[in-house]
Amino acid sequence: MKLTYLKRHRELISDEKLTIAISEVRDFRSEVQNSRKSLEEKLEALSKQMKEFQLEEKEERAQKLQEQRSRRLQFVLNKFDAADCQRDLEHARHERRHHSSSGDWIFDHPLFKEWADLTSARNGTLYLNGSPGSGKTILTSRVVEHLEQLKSNNSAHGLEFSVTYFYFNHMRPDKRTLTGLLLALLSQLIHQDDVLLEQTYQRCLAVDQQKIRSSDTIRDLASVIFKSQRLCFVILDGLDECVGDPSANPAEEQEQVIDWFDVLTVDPDSKESHTCKSCVRLFISGQRNGVLEKRLGLYPSIRLETAAAHTRDIESYAARRSAEIRMFLYAKIVLSNLLSQVSMYNFKQELKAEHFPKGLNEAWVPKLP
Repeated sequence: MKLTYLKRHRELISDEKLTIAISEVRDFRSEVQNSRKSLEEKLEALSKQMKEFQLEEKEERAQKLQEQRSRRLQFVLNKFDAADCQRDLEHARHERRHHSSSGDWIFDHPLFKEWADLTSARNGTLYLNGSPGSGKTILTSRVVEHLEQLKSNNSAHGLEFSVTYFYFNHMRPDKRTLTGLLLALLSQLIHQDDVLLEQTYQRCLAVDQQKIRSSDTIRDLASVIFKSQRLCFVILDGLDECVGDPSANPAEEQEQVIDWFDVLTVDPDSKESHTCKSCVRLFISGQRNGVLEKRLGLYPSIRLETAAAHTRDIESYAARRSAEIRMFLYAKIVLSNLLSQVSMYNFKQELKAEHFPKGLNEAWVPKLP
C-alpha cells in the first residue's frame, strides 16, 4: 500500500511537472508569436517608411529635373527670341468663337485627308490659296487645332508626331523672313521633345545669341532637328507676306522658304522624289501672287473660290453677322427714339405694344406727325 502511495505521488509530481512544462511551452510560444507579430509590424512600418522615402526622393528628383528643364527651355527661348505664334492662333480662335464649326469642311476634303494620313510615311505639301480676305487664316488655324487634337488623341496609343505653325506678317520684322520662321518652329519643337531641347541647349551654350540667330547657323540647326523627326507637320499661313527685310526681294524670300523645305524633304540617297527617313508634311496658305502658284503649282492645292463648302461657310457667317448688325441697329434706333421723347407721357406711349416697333423695318420708318 505504501508502494502504491509513493507511485501515485510520483505520478502526481510528474503530471504537475508536465503541466508546468506545457504551460511554459505555451507561454514561450505566445511570446514567440507576440515577438513575431511585433517584428512583422516593425518590418511593415520600416517598409512603409522606405517606400515613402523612395517616393519623396523620386518626386524631388522629378521636380529638380523639371526645374532644370524649365531653366534650359527658358535659356534657349531667350537666345532665339522668336515670334509668339500662339497669340495668332488664339486670335483666329476668337474670331470664329460664335461659329466653331466654320472650316470643318476641309477635314473631309480628299486632298487634306491624304496629306494628313498618319499611316503614310511620305513627305507631302498641300497648298491652300485664295483671294485677300477669303478666310485662309481661319482655315489654317482650324488645321492647326485639328492636328493638335489628333496629336493628343494618338499620343496615348504611342503614335507620336510634332505640330508646328507660323503666321507670316509683312508688318512684323520677326514674321517676314525665313530666319524668323525657323526660330519660331524650333521654339515650338523643343517644347514638344526633351531630347531636342537638350541638343539645342548644348548648341546654344557653344555660341552667342547673335550667332545663334544668324541665318546660316539657324538653318543648319533647323535642318538637323527637322531631319530627326519621325513625322512633323509644318503649317505656314500667308507665305505671300514673307517679304524679308526692306532691302530684300519679296519673291526671292518666298522662294527661299520653299527651297529650304524642298532640300529638307529630299533624301539624296533615295531615287524617289520627296522621300526621306524623316517625314515632313508642309501646309502652305497664301494669295496667288505669281510666285507661289509658279513654285507650288505642281503640288496638290485647294482653291477657296471653287470650294462649295467654303462658300456655304461664308454665306452662313454673313447671314449671322447681318442678323447681329440688324439687331444692334434695331436697338439703337428704338433707344434713340425713346430718348428723343420730350415728356414722360410720350415716353410711355412709345412703350405700348401698339406703338413699339416689331422689327427693324418698322423702327426704321419715320413716324409722320
